[in-house]
Amino acid sequence: GRRVKPSLCPSLAVLDEVRADASLKRLLFTGVGCAVQALRSMNGGDPEAALGLDELYVLGTHCVDNSPTPEAARRFVSTLPGVGAERADDVLAYEFMADFRVHARLRAGDGEETVKLAYMTLPPSIGIPSIAPSCFSCFDYTNGLADLVVGYMGAPFSNDDEMTTAPLMVTVRNARGREMLETAVASGRVSILQRGGKGGRALPSTGDRRAITMKTVAGDSMVKSLTDPSFIAGDKGAPPFVGNILANIIAKALPTGIEFARYSIDYHYLRNLLFVEDRMGKRADRHVPAYARAIMDRYADEMAELTTPPPETPDEGDGLLGALRRLLRR
Repeated sequence: GRRVKPSLCPSLAVLDEVRADASLKRLLFTGVGCAVQALRSMNGGDPEAALGLDELYVLGTHCVDNSPTPEAARRFVSTLPGVGAERADDVLAYEFMADFRVHARLRAGDGEETVKLAYMTLPPSIGIPSIAPSCFSCFDYTNGLADLVVGYMGAPFSNDDEMTTAPLMVTVRNARGREMLETAVASGRVSILQRGGKGGRALPSTGDRRAITMKTVAGDSMVKSLTDPSFIAGDKGAPPFVGNILANIIAKALPTGIEFARYSIDYHYLRNLLFVEDRMGKRADRHVPAYARAIMDRYADEMAELTTPPPETPDEGDGLLGALRRLLRR
């Protein structure tokens, strides 16, 4: 997240060079969930043999909502108040953070500066074109096949934190991931601030995600486009001072820590379920993994209400007769 620009990239293309170089026997691959899944599936699940490696280490990141192209990412940052088209090329990194703001790091003279823009200041119309269709179809936010996963999701966050200072959550999935983390700590590159325990049970967690999850789903531009045929996304976001007030209010009501991570996962899985059902029809039954279905089952009633169109009101006519019909209906 220190230099992240969420955009799809051909991270697997380098594997052709790896396979062609017989001197390479140990490889550290860093990638998002879709890239890690493709890597793990090589050679029937034996990528080491396919690449001629003795050891393969896989470092993953939490990943959601990448831009389909660098150009789309540039258009997105151009909409950020305080950045605009004139400073889009100065953006070194940007990330959606737990304070309901986009943090963007920009070149500034000989150094850098960070601007924090409330989500609500973004024009709703920029949302859908800034996210790749493959990301709307993804249910691997947590990068389940990596040995070790690093990201902001679930880590403590304070209003004073920025992209370069906020703690990160590290998920160790197996013995190789444990080896990777211990090596990083021993080399002085990583400091462990708090042990999370099995499944993160020892990490901070407050609040209840359910209500804010459904509010976020219902307000999402993609969800509105799928559930409301008349929906047209607006081209203007809230004024910055209004957006900041709203972000402060929402941030105080949000769950924190692990419960915030669960909120983010639930929201994106529910949104993506609607997308794949719309695009794939019955094939979505095979596409959506069982673990994602289990998470979403608890929202079945709310999702049914969200996706059920309101009953049509019969045309009662104008004039006296129509007025009488409406009066009797009360």
